[in-house]
Amino acid sequence: MTKTRLLQLSGLAAIVSGLLLILLDIAFIAFFGDQPEKVSAATTTWLILLDLSILAAFLGLLGLTGLYARQVEETGRWGLAAFAIASLGMVMNIGFLWGGAFIVPALATAAPGFLDQVAEAPPQSVAAGFISTFVLFTLGWVLFGAVSLKSKVFPAAPLWLLIAGAVLGLVSRIAGLGIPGVLFGVGLAWLGWRLWKE
Repeated sequence: MTKTRLLQLSGLAAIVSGLLLILLDIAFIAFFGDQPEKVSAATTTWLILLDLSILAAFLGLLGLTGLYARQVEETGRWGLAAFAIASLGMVMNIGFLWGGAFIVPALATAAPGFLDQVAEAPPQSVAAGFISTFVLFTLGWVLFGAVSLKSKVFPAAPLWLLIAGAVLGLVSRIAGLGIPGVLFGVGLAWLGWRLWKE
């Protein structure tokens, strides 16, 4: 398989990931709204949406790899650092989603009070895990967007959407406002399309 074909496939992965993120954001709001997690997690819909979220994150990681490979020479050491941090944030996010798909539903049935307690005042270790995951994810994508802007390999508009979406996602999680993946998803799908088109 040629390098061009690999880049095209990673572009396609980014497109599908971005579109899934947009649809999943809308689906989570439509199906669950402000419903407590202990109620939402006990449904089959929750499992389906979380499984699709894991797929979206995995495809996003493949897309990130292709986006980095396309501009590896232009971004230099800063590009490598941004790629490494964003990749680590993505991997940790996949772990977070896996827990949401397979552990949280079991807790919703066996210990719904514990889920309420974790939502209101998580233990220090859980809070540290959540914070490090979301901060690394955000920091990695913001740095990746910044070095990509400087390299000028990709257009600026989708990179700014990616940066804004990552920051908004962190702010939203801290404020408990939900999962705003629309801006990030649009930016990722747009960049994937540019990579695939090349």
